[in-house]
Amino acid sequence: MAAAAVEKEEEQWTEEEWAEWEQAKRKAEMPMGSSPSTESIVSYVSCKVYLMDKLKCVEPGRLFFSEIPKGIDPRIQEMLQPIFSHINRDDHSERAAFLHITRALLKRCGWQG
Repeated sequence: MAAAAVEKEEEQWTEEEWAEWEQAKRKAEMPMGSSPSTESIVSYVSCKVYLMDKLKCVEPGRLFFSEIPKGIDPRIQEMLQPIFSHINRDDHSERAAFLHITRALLKRCGWQG
């Protein structure tokens, strides 16, 4: 029992050790390199959309880049608004993919379903 008590006392960290540990933790959690630009990110989308066991839309696979697809109805853009944080996200490749898929579904199913 005495050995366990001594071991427990040895586990206590000093303020200096905690500060050192916190500094090492912050350093380890820092991102490496620099973040890629929006223009350099590509999204790949492949999907099949069913409604009541009926195939409504097939996208066999397509790459999307950082630009809003041409001919997107403003109502679709309003429906899928980007979230503004510290940068504008309206031209991200992921949003372009969602806009494209939504447009395809609305062409096939209509606005009323």
